[in-house]
Amino acid sequence: MTMAKIYRGSGFFGKDALGIFDDGKVYEGTGLFSKDIVGSYKDGKIYTGSGLFGKDQVGSFKDNKIYRGTGLFGKDAVGMCKDGKIYRGVGLFGKDVIGSYEGDDEEGAAAAALLLLESELIEEK
Repeated sequence: MTMAKIYRGSGFFGKDALGIFDDGKVYEGTGLFSKDIVGSYKDGKIYTGSGLFGKDQVGSFKDNKIYRGTGLFGKDAVGMCKDGKIYRGVGLFGKDVIGSYEGDDEEGAAAAALLLLESELIEEK
């Protein structure tokens, strides 16, 4: 797997680096010594935590869509990752750009987006 860098916002000047995805792990922070593991991604499944026993599945990624929750009926499409942009919402209309990513790992970017931008991906009702 390759690396993806995750930003809140998009554009040249309007974005802040939040974290990275590298080798299956999602890190909050981007510096050499200032990053912490917040989750992981493998085979379409997004987890909080990492390691063999200390992780819980919180979502998934399939067909450019980010899902929160698990199971056949217990998950909701909350966003999309496509062409360097992270969207809240899905479909042709009704989606907003809330972030961006650099790198060619769309799956890793989706995992990082759910873990680092969850409050922005999930619309409060």
